[in-house]
Amino acid sequence: MISRLIIAAIIPAALAASAGLGVASAQYPPPVGNCVVTASATTVPVSGGSVEIKVTVRDLGGAPVAGEGVTFSIAKQPGSGAGLSPAVATTNASGVASTTLSTSAAPGTVEVLAVTEDVSCRTAVVIPGGAVSPAVELPETGGGAVTEGTVLPGIVLALVLGGIVLAVAGAKRRSA
Repeated sequence: MISRLIIAAIIPAALAASAGLGVASAQYPPPVGNCVVTASATTVPVSGGSVEIKVTVRDLGGAPVAGEGVTFSIAKQPGSGAGLSPAVATTNASGVASTTLSTSAAPGTVEVLAVTEDVSCRTAVVIPGGAVSPAVELPETGGGAVTEGTVLPGIVLALVLGGIVLAVAGAKRRSA
């Protein structure tokens, strides 16, 4: 009987608490794995150079995915002199595919994107010399008042509702 009372109190309490905590979210379609891109160096000489880029592809359980085609591309670069060779590679038994990034002398950040059938990831290589990246402009978020403490009212409501459920259940038990 007590376990039913506890469950009867937990369900409304959880619903009330979740109403005060915000919005739930999920990813669709669900992830099927992940990838990690690494560069043999995170900076190259000002005169340009080359960097080995490796991507490791894993399934949802964390096991390496062999035989997966990976397409490498340059997502962002200063100037126009960076290149990748090869642009397409296949993962080995360890789930690793690689390419070589050749950079120009233009200072800034080169971002390399690795895309498989199901996942994508990126890395960055810096060419020092000038401004590495432009200043970040933050968006205007409004001038309204900051609302803090939205969790506490949800918890209080959950406790009140839980107490009502327990009181009603206890009254029914005494009358029976």
